[in-house]
Amino acid sequence: MALAEFSQTRREELIRKPELNRVERYVLTCYLNAREGERIQSRDIIARVKHYLNAPVSKKQVHRIRAMAYEIRRGRRLNP
Repeated sequence: MALAEFSQTRREELIRKPELNRVERYVLTCYLNAREGERIQSRDIIARVKHYLNAPVSKKQVHRIRAMAYEIRRGRRLNP
């Protein structure tokens, strides 16, 4: 009932990534918005985060979020 006021897209977004901080949400969005077959390297993501958000992010965090994004794109994961 509490989520009824949100659109379907926003509800799915809240379900998929409830515990992610701002940097992790940015990394997840980068991977989810990638075109089919596009390869994004973790060092590129780390550089983007540093440039746009001026925040540190570890390679381990990027790999964890990347795995989450791949599962979401494959339709296997609804709740991280």
